[in-house]
Amino acid sequence: MSIATPPGDVNEENLSPEQPKQEPANVEKKEKPSDDEREKIFQSFVKKESSSENKVDESQQQFQNFAKRFVSEFIKQGGSVGTINFQTGGTHIDGSFYNSSGQFVGGSQYNDSKSNSEGASDRDPAILDDFDYGAIPLPERVERWFENYPAMHHRSLMIAMAFLNGSDCKSITALSDKLESKMRSESGKDTQEVDDETLKFKMLGFKKRLRIVFAYTEDSHENTEFGRNSFEIYLFNDPNFQGALLRYIWQEEDYYWQIILGCLVELGTTQGSLTKVHLADALRESCKYRFDLVREMVFIPWAKTDNPSQRSLAALSLSMTALGDDENSPQQARNLLSHWSTLKNSPNLRQTSIEAYSLYVGLKFPDDAFEKFQKIIKSNDVSLFSDILEGIVMLFEMSESIPDNRLIILKHLETWLRYDRKESSHEMAAFVTWGIMKTSETSVDNFIYKKLPTLFWLAKTDEKISQTVSSLIRSSLNLKLTRSLVIEELESWFNFVEKDSELRQPLGKIITRIMKHGNSKERLRLKGYLKRWADRGNSYALTMLTFLQQKGLTQ
Repeated sequence: MSIATPPGDVNEENLSPEQPKQEPANVEKKEKPSDDEREKIFQSFVKKESSSENKVDESQQQFQNFAKRFVSEFIKQGGSVGTINFQTGGTHIDGSFYNSSGQFVGGSQYNDSKSNSEGASDRDPAILDDFDYGAIPLPERVERWFENYPAMHHRSLMIAMAFLNGSDCKSITALSDKLESKMRSESGKDTQEVDDETLKFKMLGFKKRLRIVFAYTEDSHENTEFGRNSFEIYLFNDPNFQGALLRYIWQEEDYYWQIILGCLVELGTTQGSLTKVHLADALRESCKYRFDLVREMVFIPWAKTDNPSQRSLAALSLSMTALGDDENSPQQARNLLSHWSTLKNSPNLRQTSIEAYSLYVGLKFPDDAFEKFQKIIKSNDVSLFSDILEGIVMLFEMSESIPDNRLIILKHLETWLRYDRKESSHEMAAFVTWGIMKTSETSVDNFIYKKLPTLFWLAKTDEKISQTVSSLIRSSLNLKLTRSLVIEELESWFNFVEKDSELRQPLGKIITRIMKHGNSKERLRLKGYLKRWADRGNSYALTMLTFLQQKGLTQ
């Protein structure tokens, strides 16, 4: 077989020297989990990452995917909803909903909204008073409305819209009815009795009722496994009205605080992805005014529950608060998440903090996320190892749109792999490296393949990342638990570069670095794998083997 040209010139000055072993910072910890306990966790992670079947609850996975996309856009806007627009129709692009200006609108299943707002601003003497609300500033408009509409059926609908603006009819109606029932109960009235005024209001039809709260409808739909499901979403006419309304509620209407938060806690279990994201954003806004109250009545109950849907909503709501643009509440939310990450006797609170750091907060504060992960690992709470493993892989995947984040994540993994091999952090970093190799892909143009492994692609396009990737793969090959897994992924890399010669040099650099910095045992082991792959017919494995022998790197 003819030998192809060796894979490019490897710049020896760019090959990272072997780094001295480091020890993680001392933290209070439990007795270290046994080898069997750790291996069981790691093998469970391997089985899950390798499985083609999605074991996660479908609705929960849908919500997380939707929320992750929203938070990425939220961060781009500097911690403000800004132009993240749920109120405009648009086009389905790459699994998300954008309007014609490229603004993010909603989740993967929502698209093609059409306004039904014709006549929404028309005055209807049957349901509107004669005051011209549009002629006064927003704060006064809100205050005047509450003065003119004291009835519980009016206020319950307005408050429901305050927290679910942009959600579907069913969700808003359910919350409005629940709020009205609680209001009646608190006032000593029969919750089942409906007076003539309330009955007349509810018989008007929901679109007419919306006018009294300055709102209108839009058509939308979701694509489900059973086909297209159409529904309507309800929106305030003025996009700034919701913020002014929430400010008024939390500054003036203290009578309703307990009622509202009590209803919102119950709301966390049954709603769809779109509604949950709107609710999380309303809670973020509410935290500007009453963080302690929202924390005690909503965040903590959600985070403590065994219901993963509620814990996820707590993680999203707190994360959006932590990433917000307010002066005080973002720091309060970050402090709370940090505190939860240390609570060894509250696994659900710790689990919620891990989800928040890995899916959301870590996108903006990756160093902080890894610091918290490190402390949890060092506390030897083995029940949370799987959450951290999956969390870091997801954080890496989500960081696609955040400049420099992926290099920061890989550098942290590289640091963990410099710890002693008996440290759990070392083992976890090796498994995360494999998890990223196994699951993360990047769409590419102008190549035979439409998608390539993300680590490989980053190594091809960034020399610094190439050096780090080489270090991660080398360390993962030196750990018995991950060696066969990483070798399998490396072989797949050799297989696809076999079909596209333009992709060969980046892989050649990675292999050369591993051999250069490896000891004789490492070199002989990798040489054996290269020979095996060459014997199977991979010509590039043979090319690399010959090149390394010429450089004296196979002994």
